[in-house]
Amino acid sequence: MRAVFYIGILLMLLVSCRGGRQEIPSDVLPPQRMAEVMADLLEAKELAVQRAGRVDTLDLNLEAMVWQTHGIDSAMFARSLRYYAARPDLMEVTYVRVVDILQARVDSLDKIRRAERPQDTLKPKIPPGFLSR
Repeated sequence: MRAVFYIGILLMLLVSCRGGRQEIPSDVLPPQRMAEVMADLLEAKELAVQRAGRVDTLDLNLEAMVWQTHGIDSAMFARSLRYYAARPDLMEVTYVRVVDILQARVDSLDKIRRAERPQDTLKPKIPPGFLSR
């Protein structure tokens, strides 16, 4: 009887520790792709707020553009979001990727802006000895 108990415990441990990798269903976006879609959605919502001052029909049109860009529909995104929301460990990884994607985009834009910014040519040209008068 004891042997059956220990074998049962061992089997449960083996099944529960079969590796931390979870198999993503085929009708759910993989974590990296989900992060890219979420990053694009956040940018679209921010654009809608900046352009119209509120989120409304412009926001819905931008969402549709995001779905089209990524080759998905709102149902697939909703299904994927529910899947990740039910698994906080995967959702956390996805959000970290979203932040990384957005930060990389900001860094890229900052680099472009710095390159386009003209050098400061308006430095005051004070003749030597002018301030000592």
